[in-house]
Amino acid sequence: MQYYFAINNELELLDSDKHHIINVMRMNKGDHIIIIYDGFYNECIIESINSKEVIYKVINSYSKKSNDINIVMAIPLIKEQRFDYMIQKITEIGVSKIIPYKTERSIIKINDKDWEKKKERYCRIVKEASEQCHRANIPIIDNLRDIDYLINNKCNLNILFTVNEVSRNIKEVFKNNNKYDTLLLVIGPEGGFSKFEEDKFVTNGFISTSLNENVLRSETAAVYVMSVVDYNNLR
Repeated sequence: MQYYFAINNELELLDSDKHHIINVMRMNKGDHIIIIYDGFYNECIIESINSKEVIYKVINSYSKKSNDINIVMAIPLIKEQRFDYMIQKITEIGVSKIIPYKTERSIIKINDKDWEKKKERYCRIVKEASEQCHRANIPIIDNLRDIDYLINNKCNLNILFTVNEVSRNIKEVFKNNNKYDTLLLVIGPEGGFSKFEEDKFVTNGFISTSLNENVLRSETAAVYVMSVVDYNNLR
């Protein structure tokens, strides 16, 4: 069964979703779809369909148990294909909000105008990923930020992932910090943080943390971290 997100409480769909139902899935009268709105899954039956419009009615509504942890992940700017992969996969695993940010060593440089164009595309990617994995909501993609913004918008538990050899292991961090309802995870950029940046994070209450002995790509680290967090919260 196909899943779609409604744009309002009338369970209206985007024109692109109607196009998908009509021209891609080639659905017919009597087919069922799931329309998600405000955390509720609405099973609908198509009553009529033509080349431009889909008429459906709700036959069942239900909700699912949601993760009580609000997971915010700050991710660095990296090459587009790898960035696409990163936001798609962390969406599937359960991130609540994605904050793209820039650092001293950011390889990708982008101005605000170009970012707005890219942000539209990224929002489509996380929407489609959310539908594919049957999430009850779509993660928020924030504006392009900097390190000061992350420091000034901390959560209950704030973790910085680096390649610093003296960093604490992720298992130890979660073992010693098991009471939180909001979590900010900061993935390091290609080339790592500068010493000034890392010291700034730590001075402002972030826990410097390592994953393993291997140096991971940013997108690999993001998926790894989300998997660890997901496992830790399910236990």
